[in-house]
Amino acid sequence: IFKIYPNPVNETIYIEADMMYINNSTIQIYNTTGKILLANTILYQYENNKISLDAHQLSQGLYVIKINTDKGYALYPFSKQ
Repeated sequence: IFKIYPNPVNETIYIEADMMYINNSTIQIYNTTGKILLANTILYQYENNKISLDAHQLSQGLYVIKINTDKGYALYPFSKQ
C-alpha cells in the first residue's frame, strides 16, 4: 500500500500512498529497542500523494516506520546510512 524510499536513507525518507490510506495518518519512527524517536500527524493535501520526513537527526542504524491510518497500520523497516 505504501512506498517507502530510499532505503537506506541519508537525509530524507519519502512515503507515497493513495490518499484513502494516508488521510490523517500518524507516522512514528522506532529504533530497534522500540523507543519512539519521531511522531508526526500528517495533514494530507489532496493533490499530493508524497510525504517527506527529515531523517538527518537519526544515527546510523536500523529503524521501523509505523504508519497508523483509519484503515489500520503498516510497519516498514529501513536503515540510515
